[in-house]
Amino acid sequence: MTYTQQDLNVELPAIPRRGKRTAKVYQEIFDYHYKCIEFHIKNYSQAKNETVKLEVALKALQDHVRRYHEYCLKQNFGGYYKQNTEDKTTWEHIIPIGVCVNRVLHGVLTVKDFMQMPVMYLSKKDDEKLRRAKLVKTTPDMYYPFKRYAQAGIDLTTITTLDGEPVDENYTFNDHVETVKRLTTP
Repeated sequence: MTYTQQDLNVELPAIPRRGKRTAKVYQEIFDYHYKCIEFHIKNYSQAKNETVKLEVALKALQDHVRRYHEYCLKQNFGGYYKQNTEDKTTWEHIIPIGVCVNRVLHGVLTVKDFMQMPVMYLSKKDDEKLRRAKLVKTTPDMYYPFKRYAQAGIDLTTITTLDGEPVDENYTFNDHVETVKRLTTP
């Protein structure tokens, strides 16, 4: 298409700016990403060996869960866990997203639990320990999410749930699901 100066310099209504995020807005964001993730799981299951559709579905799932985590967890309250540290931190998926994407695509994880994966701010020093241990994109045991940290030499006594409950390497994925319920139920 060819554009003219008049076409591109037309006056348009302003795009609404982001308003105050309320519980209702966070729920709407959750619902939107939930539906999108379900849509992409369906596309993935129907794609079979169509490489392009598979890649699009995988990338879309990661994008939707990352965007949901950014809006509703990171910007809202910082995740379900916290580390007592004075160091600079980085946003961390306690179980790498790629591990979880594969599980939600094959029906091992529910979409809701996929969206509520364990996340927190982790010190950059401890993030580097994960890199050195080659555990950035993998985990030794998804059922015990903090074993990855223990294996990397991260001091688990510095990490608690957002409401102060301690975690250790025997803290299970089911414990995480219960923590999410406890922290998100009014």
